[in-house]
Amino acid sequence: MVKEIPLWLKGALDTAGASSIEAAVKEAEKRTAGEIVPILVQGSTVNASAPLLAVFIAGFVVLALKHGFWLYEVEVSELTSVWFWSALFASAVCAGFAFGMHPLGQMLLTPKWEKRRQAHQRALLEFYQAELNKTTGRTGILLFVSWRERQAHVLADKGIAQYCEPSVFEGVVKELVRGAKEGQLAVGYARAVVMCGDILAKHIPIQAGDTNELKNYLRII
Repeated sequence: MVKEIPLWLKGALDTAGASSIEAAVKEAEKRTAGEIVPILVQGSTVNASAPLLAVFIAGFVVLALKHGFWLYEVEVSELTSVWFWSALFASAVCAGFAFGMHPLGQMLLTPKWEKRRQAHQRALLEFYQAELNKTTGRTGILLFVSWRERQAHVLADKGIAQYCEPSVFEGVVKELVRGAKEGQLAVGYARAVVMCGDILAKHIPIQAGDTNELKNYLRII
């Protein structure tokens, strides 16, 4: 059970919303032998080249200002001040590096396709760390959202994948993404869980003696 919502999620999710997601998972698992695990991470994007790119851009801007044609109207003494332009260039480089290291800079300097790829890789990592691959019958399914990128992925283990093509869960992914983009994570997750439960109940219905192998709480990382 989620006891406290981190600051980066304030406004998009509260403890009541987290509880509603957990209740939806519990209700859905009454109809299926599948194990539904919702996981929400702050971000997935890591770009080692972002600081270098930001430094290059910042340095280029300073050089463009120094040699720009529109500067001919400024006093010559100001333009030729070595100390002024050296200090400005050094400040721009430092600021560029800091921006490239910041999560916002990482996001802005990373192409969309790479952010999607990294979010998918993070979903795979969380799938195995949550031990979704160790359930009886291999019926674990991950509902993953990367908040900063507003990316979502649904990963199903072998016991589910043998019955359901990935395209079957496209609607589930859309609900997760919609909830993230609209800042209504509880609503998006709850709807996604219900849809997921409907799909799983058709192919992997609940069996006598079924036990809850994985906890139903929303995991926030």
